[in-house]
Amino acid sequence: MVTGALDPVSNLCAYVLFPTGVTPWSGDDWHNWGFSDVEAAIAAIPAWIETVGWKGSNVDIHRWIVSGHSNGGQGTWYALTHRPDKIVAAAPVSGYASIQKYVPYELWQPADPRRIAVVGASLNSYRHEMLMANAKGIPVQQQHGEIDDNVPSYNSRLLAQQLQLAGANSSYNEVPDKNHWYDGVMTTPALTDFYYSQTRNNVVLPRELEEFALVVGDPGDTGSKGGIRVLQLDDPGQYGKVRVKGHVIRTSNVISLEFDPTLWKATVSVDGQEINLANMLTGTDARIKLFRIGTSWATGAIRENTETAQRHGRQLGSMTAILRSQGSFIIRHPGFANTRHLALQISRNLHQYFQADASIHASYSDPTTLNATGNIISLAVSADASASSSNFPLCVGTTGVSVQDHHGHIQDYGDMVRGAAFLRPAEGERLELVIWGADDEGLRQAARVVPMLTGVGQPDFVVFGGSAKWRGIEGVLAMGFFDSEWKVTASSVVELE
Repeated sequence: MVTGALDPVSNLCAYVLFPTGVTPWSGDDWHNWGFSDVEAAIAAIPAWIETVGWKGSNVDIHRWIVSGHSNGGQGTWYALTHRPDKIVAAAPVSGYASIQKYVPYELWQPADPRRIAVVGASLNSYRHEMLMANAKGIPVQQQHGEIDDNVPSYNSRLLAQQLQLAGANSSYNEVPDKNHWYDGVMTTPALTDFYYSQTRNNVVLPRELEEFALVVGDPGDTGSKGGIRVLQLDDPGQYGKVRVKGHVIRTSNVISLEFDPTLWKATVSVDGQEINLANMLTGTDARIKLFRIGTSWATGAIRENTETAQRHGRQLGSMTAILRSQGSFIIRHPGFANTRHLALQISRNLHQYFQADASIHASYSDPTTLNATGNIISLAVSADASASSSNFPLCVGTTGVSVQDHHGHIQDYGDMVRGAAFLRPAEGERLELVIWGADDEGLRQAARVVPMLTGVGQPDFVVFGGSAKWRGIEGVLAMGFFDSEWKVTASSVVELE
């Protein structure tokens, strides 16, 4: 059904890629894992051309027309808002705006609004209704069935309104008396005309726009717009914004930027500071990088001469960033029967939901893992020294778990804590996800937050109290985010005695 959806327009001058999900159970939709799969498939087209000896037209893998139905419509919104400099045009069909709009969280256990905000902030990158500014300058043809009882047309109506408010170039076709799916849904007259016109669109990418904005929920999964990319946020629990008008650039919650020299070679004003980008070019293919210290901007991608590791690249994002593994996952545990069982279960879940490979090691010092490229999941119980890390704001030990907040205050939770799950840096851009329990039951509870499903919302760290089993996030002792220097941010929740 999917591969035949575009048969009526089979003479389009384009390569057509039909991503169907890594597995039937793929819980990540088009996010970290799923979108990486799409990009890998696109990148493989030139190798396919060479391998089969294709004599037809070549391909430009950096020019995309994205379209999709239902979950594919949601994927279209994701590509449009996260890779704007690669998008020629987009046609989302019957896609939901965000998980919060599609499956409201009203039936959750009641919780303090700030705790709810932390969970919501971990999903910032997937709230497309907040990212419509990124679509400005890109032709968008929306379509939705009027009586859709699966994804209500409200979703597309809302995004059509947000596109208009953002000054984007969009059209919305709501098909009368049509439900979620029907024969020909992907080749209506409006969509067919759009496909043909956009395959003939010779627009130069990336677009050079006089005035635009870039909104970023997670720099780890967001590309550039107008030749500008955000590399780091000050507080990853809040959106970062870049507003551009001519050569005047204003930022909010951004501490690191990258410029494409094909568009940016002159003097610009960044937050009131004049910077000559031409003087910073180091090579023909080099990107110009700036980072902020206080109120001033300087040359470079990240701050130097700091005592802590810099969080960047694939390490950015909430707990789901662990899925940006560049090799098989490594699951480590201390070798006990209970931890061996949990390690196996996590491995099986990763395989079922993501078709992911993992190797299980009953040791933290297995020499076969030294040259591994994959991200790490470490299981630990009680005072297991393997979960401890010096100079890190979240520590586990014989007395439980302690968290150092953004003021430098250390809160030791002692026997109040039942379990914890938190990210910490590994070599290069790798990540380690530590799953710790005060006992076997606490470890099982903590292991339940290993990212598997879309829309759950896991921040960078969670420390569970005993009542979290029935109170949900209201029973959590601490939860929140680590900044670019792996310090707890001000937007985090650290419950103090």
